[in-house]
Amino acid sequence: MEEIIKIVGIVSLIVAIATGVTAVVCHFLAAQLNASREEMRALRVALEKDPSPAQVGQALRHWPEATKFGESMQLVELRKGAHGEELKRAERTEKLKGLVRVLFFFTAIGMALFITGQILAGRV
Repeated sequence: MEEIIKIVGIVSLIVAIATGVTAVVCHFLAAQLNASREEMRALRVALEKDPSPAQVGQALRHWPEATKFGESMQLVELRKGAHGEELKRAERTEKLKGLVRVLFFFTAIGMALFITGQILAGRV
């Protein structure tokens, strides 16, 4: 029984460290993706109101296929593209944030198992 507790403690510590590091990396990726999402949101809002030529140019760099339409239809296509891209980025961001939560949960469980194993082994 003592050996099983020792092995579970070591494995749970390794799992906790691995999931903790992965969660931190995913958190930073989610933060970068969220910044990209906010940039796209700002562009979408600008396109919905009265966009400046620079904002239209920025949107055209994202969606060059909109140049084949007339000027009034072009703005409609750019708005659609910005809205769709913002939704995609928002979905990716939320999925990544959910993964971070799950990984932190596994980190907490791993640490709890490690501490429990140490208590049961009489080391604490």
